Amino acid sequence: MKEQFKFYLFGDQTYDVYTQLRELLHSQNDPILTSFFERAYYALRAEIGQLPPKDREELPRLSGIADLLSWGRWNRGRSVALDMALTCMYQLGSFIR
Repeated sequence: MKEQFKFYLFGDQTYDVYTQLRELLHSQNDPILTSFFERAYYALRAEIGQLPPKDREELPRLSGIADLLSWGRWNRGRSVALDMALTCMYQLGSFIR
């Protein structure tokens, strides 16, 4: 019998994570994953809060990661840093799950 392994590649930004991240966000039965997303949201919000006012104006007002996903889907590439953050959140969330 062959052993099966899962292979995780972190940092790949060629993959569209928006749909999959939305599915992970709605995972109701995983308290560790839920805690990870809550903490990631607050960390991201704190970082955005430290930006100069001019840069903050270009970003959405966030009430949750779902807001960021909606904004990012229509403004992809407008904020490379936010795209990278969402990619990392998806990849780490997939690993946690």
